[in-house]
Amino acid sequence: MGALLHCAQKRSAARLETIHATRIDGTGARARAGRATAAALACWLAAGLPCAAQTDPPPEQAPTQPGESPPTVEPAGSEVDLLFEEFDVVVTAGRVAQPVARTGVPVSVLTAEDLHHSGVTSLPMILEFVPGVDVLQIDRNRFAIGVRGLHHEFSDRTLVLMNGQNVSSPVFGGVDFFRLPTFIEDIDRVEVVRGPGGAVWGANAFNGVINIINKSPMDTKGVLLSTTLNEFGDSYTHLRAGFGNETFAGRFSTEYDDQETSEDAIAHDDFSARDFSRSRRLAFDGLYRLSAATELTFGIAHSHTERGDFPWVTYQAFEDERLDYTRAYAKVSHEFSDDARAYIQWYGAFEDVNRPSMWRYGSVDNTLDAQLDFKAGEHHEWTLGANVRVVSIDADRDRIERSLADSLFNEQWAGAFVSDRWRAADGITIESQIRADWYSGTTWDWSGRVSALFDLDADAKHVLRLSGAKAFRAPQIALRELELHRQLLPDPPFPPDTYGVQLDPAGRLENEEIWSLEAGYSGHLADHLTVGVNSYVQWYKDLTGARLPDDPFGAGRTVVELDNLGNATAAGIEPELTLTGTRGRLSIWYALNQFDLSGTPDQNARAFLPAEHKLGARGRYAIVDGLTVNANYRYTSPTPGDNTGTDSVPESHRFDLNLTLDLPQRHGEIMLGVTDLFDDTRMAVESIGANDAAFETPGRTLFARLQLRF
Repeated sequence: MGALLHCAQKRSAARLETIHATRIDGTGARARAGRATAAALACWLAAGLPCAAQTDPPPEQAPTQPGESPPTVEPAGSEVDLLFEEFDVVVTAGRVAQPVARTGVPVSVLTAEDLHHSGVTSLPMILEFVPGVDVLQIDRNRFAIGVRGLHHEFSDRTLVLMNGQNVSSPVFGGVDFFRLPTFIEDIDRVEVVRGPGGAVWGANAFNGVINIINKSPMDTKGVLLSTTLNEFGDSYTHLRAGFGNETFAGRFSTEYDDQETSEDAIAHDDFSARDFSRSRRLAFDGLYRLSAATELTFGIAHSHTERGDFPWVTYQAFEDERLDYTRAYAKVSHEFSDDARAYIQWYGAFEDVNRPSMWRYGSVDNTLDAQLDFKAGEHHEWTLGANVRVVSIDADRDRIERSLADSLFNEQWAGAFVSDRWRAADGITIESQIRADWYSGTTWDWSGRVSALFDLDADAKHVLRLSGAKAFRAPQIALRELELHRQLLPDPPFPPDTYGVQLDPAGRLENEEIWSLEAGYSGHLADHLTVGVNSYVQWYKDLTGARLPDDPFGAGRTVVELDNLGNATAAGIEPELTLTGTRGRLSIWYALNQFDLSGTPDQNARAFLPAEHKLGARGRYAIVDGLTVNANYRYTSPTPGDNTGTDSVPESHRFDLNLTLDLPQRHGEIMLGVTDLFDDTRMAVESIGANDAAFETPGRTLFARLQLRF
């Protein structure tokens, strides 16, 4: 992935060169200059004590390791560069590192500190604190997650990446977060793009993109042991060992995650649930500096998950699911000069999935990816890239309940893109991105984005962005080939092979399309106080949904057909205010996301629509040295279901609160906390398309965490 993974593991310390060409150090390491603050408000946050602006390093980075250079910031050369040090540097918007205030699409960031101090053990539990992101918990290991809605447990309209590498399922196109070998303490940040991202990421970067960016092995030397236990008996243990020198560094991580069922966790329940899970994960990541200009990064990871099954279209096998997932990658990055750099990488994913109520398959998914970044003259910065993806899926249906035909599916993807960031005039920057993709399962299609950035004042403290974009979503095998036959009806009086529930393969489906117009503003209101306001209007075409034809026999049969049913429109506004100081950080946001289905009667989108109103805050404050309080809050208005009979989800509040105490000599810490303090998220969320009985999941949860670092 462009400058993200080239700059992600730079040999030098993090630096900002200009606001139009920025590079960062460490695999996904943020430019920590963005955390540097002026003294006035920082000292106010420090309760009036004299202080100097300083950075906030990740918790495990205490004293610098012997032989390791501490992160430094090179002079940027202009007041504008220093100004935007207060903004996070992101890479997902355009595949090059940019201050978040100057990207062509709105981006929100969850930093390593946000993840660490939240106390969460899985990403879905903190993504709902991101503006514009809809998150519903269906059971203890299934979530519906989507940027600006259109989310369900098999959501494929938000693209998920890990270090810029596509980790979506080759079968249904979405992501089962619990199958990924991710480690919370190894994540440097999570970047969330709100709006079409297909111009640089291709198919299915539809409503948005979630990019999980890991820390560099150079930044995780030493040993970390972290264990979390909650009141229900759930446990999460992570062990990490990092080593290396200035030339080579490696990191081993392993963890065990054990979750009880909702039935066992909730007292006085009157339901039965099989939503337990047991996950084991193991990973190795390495970085080798071949020369002063060339780096090799590589890694391999594996996860094994066992969990209870759930009803799938009126059928439940009551057999445990088993999911094995292995991913590997190797990448070579080279810097030709300060103005030109490139990379080439391979990454692959290998799955063995046994879900008795649904399907069993094995898959091999390989991608070759390359990118070149260079400056063309004084005013143009170009990025060129291409990728080829080859997928093989061996589906095995040894019983009638399976949902994919017993067959071998071989599919190919190919795509190429070009991006130009043009300094058109003083205070005006035009960013143009265009991409073409070919998919053997459908056909050719294209994505694009054009953004204009206007500095509203001479010091560039206020920036206006106007954008237009188009992206598409390609239906993958699970949509095109899904086949269900349940409850064989007697012959006679019904014709032979007539079923009470029937879904035939859809065959050819058109790509869904999204067009958007966007306007955004980023401002530096005062020292340490920044604001971002983003608004949009989106038009959807050829949304895929479930058509329910009339019952020809009058027997109450359910005959489902997947088809491109119609269009939709969406509009919204998402303001966010951020206050940053040396002792803390506070972010307050609101999201208005409206969605209107139009087209055929009873049109649906196979997904929940976005909650219209969402309000949230993330705050962290160091009361004294070694004692930090963290609070996260989110309000969500009712979430509409689609038009297939799925119930709406009531409004809810969630408030998480915890306290972290450093142990003597800074060799570890103890955290005590509670998630969902007001016990307000225990609603029963029905799974769209699964026809299963919904049940409550645990709400308020007390937990304790112990971490030791050596």
